[in-house]
Amino acid sequence: MGIIHIGSHYGEESELYNEIGFNNVLWIEADPVSFEQLVKNTKLYNNHVCYNYLLSDKTEKVKFFIADNNGHSSSLYQLDEKISNKVWGNLNNENFIYLESLRFDEVFNKETIDKYNVLNIDVQGAELRVLKGMGEFINSFEMCILEINFQRIYKGSALFIEVEYFMNSHSFKRVSLTITDYQGEAIYLRAKSISALYKFSNFVVTNTIEILSKINFWSFIRYIAAKLPLVKRIYKKLFQ
Repeated sequence: MGIIHIGSHYGEESELYNEIGFNNVLWIEADPVSFEQLVKNTKLYNNHVCYNYLLSDKTEKVKFFIADNNGHSSSLYQLDEKISNKVWGNLNNENFIYLESLRFDEVFNKETIDKYNVLNIDVQGAELRVLKGMGEFINSFEMCILEINFQRIYKGSALFIEVEYFMNSHSFKRVSLTITDYQGEAIYLRAKSISALYKFSNFVVTNTIEILSKINFWSFIRYIAAKLPLVKRIYKKLFQ
């Protein structure tokens, strides 16, 4: 159907989204300078819409820190230089501008959201705040693609385990995890989308545990020991 991309930067994925065949693409970018370039890069596509919003979990005036890599790593949070220097070298985001942060569920309505079933959030450590600001609208999506952090590269940012807990509590199950240094990308599907797979895996695990619980431990060990010569012969045949 459609995808909402929060933290759009210049809309680098616009050509990819068009090739995939999304009927609708909604871009949301906080940085006014990056937003200007975003509009230019996406104007070729009639089904792409852009909004210059800083999304969070509260409506308030905040500092938005501008990174010196053309704004690519700009964030609601300031970098922790001890960690970020290990990852990105001498990247700096000490400069900031004041912006009004908004909740997603305050600026969009159900009629608009119904056009989109995929959500992509890449806001440099503030993903959890954006998710919380979506309110009940988070339940409108079937797939969520999120940037996640394993260390607080940005001061005060949420870690992967916090995001994972939030997604699980809203009936999303993680189906993919890509790790790059201290960050990564996680893909979640709504539980109903993978219910058959989830039920089957749960059935296998539950029954395996039940079967093992009924096996005498020493009988099991003797059984494995008896099969070791056969396992060795198969291994030699296949790999030597």
